[in-house]
Order: sequence, then structure tokens, then C-alpha cells
Amino acid sequence: QYAALALIAALAAPLALSAAASYPFDPSVEKGAVTLTFDDANSSMADFIFPLMDAASQKGVLYVPTGFVGDEGYLTWEQITARSDSGWEIGGHSVNHLELPEVSATTMQFEINQCVADLAAFGITNTSFALPFGAYDNKTIAAIAKVFNANRAFHNQGLNRWPYNKYLLYVRYVTNQTTVAEVQAWVDEAMAKGQWLIVVFHEVLPVVDPDDTYSWRTDQLEAFLAYLNAQGIKANTIQEALAPFRNTLPN
Repeated sequence: QYAALALIAALAAPLALSAAASYPFDPSVEKGAVTLTFDDANSSMADFIFPLMDAASQKGVLYVPTGFVGDEGYLTWEQITARSDSGWEIGGHSVNHLELPEVSATTMQFEINQCVADLAAFGITNTSFALPFGAYDNKTIAAIAKVFNANRAFHNQGLNRWPYNKYLLYVRYVTNQTTVAEVQAWVDEAMAKGQWLIVVFHEVLPVVDPDDTYSWRTDQLEAFLAYLNAQGIKANTIQEALAPFRNTLPN
């Protein structure tokens, strides 16, 4: 009996070492992490968000509904690839920004797979997805997992604690009622708990219409970025935060 157990232990040891090598735990994650994500690729981002982020030497994640690129009110592919070249992560946000669980299976597959193809046509691969309207079901998540490296939620609020569910990453989103102090408190909580905060922004404008629920003001973003820098915090992209926890098996 003991000989059999010893044999099992001997066979299991290399597997345990292999697993540890494949799934390294980065102790730095215990210090907490912050990711700044920006949805929809509105053209105003080039006027306000990008200059503020560049001035603060911070980078973010831009989620692009690829069917809108180049249309009036949206960024061009030239502007998007320039962000990628500067160190930003460019993620998918479907093609036409539809509520994916509400469309046919064929349309849902198109929205996800064509989004991947559109990004790949400009050299953007191995990236993450953000759910339009935060809407999902099991079939949606399964389809995303086949072609994207991660998936960011919207209505699922909170911090991300290791081990991460990378196909339903939790967030805290900014509205026109969110104060700078509140977002700073989110950061403080993540740092204190050694967890990962993903913040969702949409448009950032000098003046925000009270009916524009998910917009923030430029002075607020500028103050928040100054706070991050004062704390010595550099925002990670989704892929940077996930890099130490690589899945060696295909989805």
C-alpha cells in the first residue's frame, strides 16, 4: 500500500512543478492593481482623454465597436492603431454594439468573430472584449472565450480577487454623479486589499450634459490621474494584469 502511495506521489510531483511553472503567482499582485478602460471609441477621446492620459504618462484600454470606426463621431483606425503603438490595449466591443443575448445565435457569432477579424486586420490580436451594455448569457461568454483572451463586464460591480475569472472581470464604472474622491477611494480599497480595480469610463468632456449619464469631466479625469501619479500607481492594461496567470490550454 505504502509503495503504491509513494509511486503516486513520485508521479504527481513533476505535474505539480509543471503546474506551478505554467501558472506562476506574481507576488506584486498582492500590492493591488488598477486598469483604466474607455468604451465606445468616440472621436472626442482624441481631443480630451488621450492628451490627458499622455500628459500623465498613463495608458489605458480602449474598447472599440469596430463597425462604427471612421463614422462621424467615432475614432478612425489610424487614431486607434496610434493608441496601440503607444502602449494602450485595444479591445473588442462587438461590431454594432448590440445586446448580444437578445440577438440570434448567427448575429451574436458575427458580432464577436467579425470584431476579432476587424481588429486583426490592423495587427491587433490577443486582446480582451467588453460586453456591450454589460449584457451576457452563458452562450455569449462561451463564444467570447473562443476568440478573446478575456472579457470585461459592466454591471458586475466590485474588485477582482485572485484567482481571477478572466471571462467575467468585475468593474466599477464612472457616471456623471461619481466624484473624484469616490474613484480615489476605489483605488485606495484595491491597494489596501491587494486586489485589482478595473474602472470603466465613456466620454470625458469639458462640460457634461446632465442627461449624459456615463460621461465625466476633463478636470475630474485630470485630478484623478494626478492622484494616481502622486501615489506612484501606473495603470496596467488587462493583458498586463493577466500576464502572470497564463492559461497554457486552449479555450
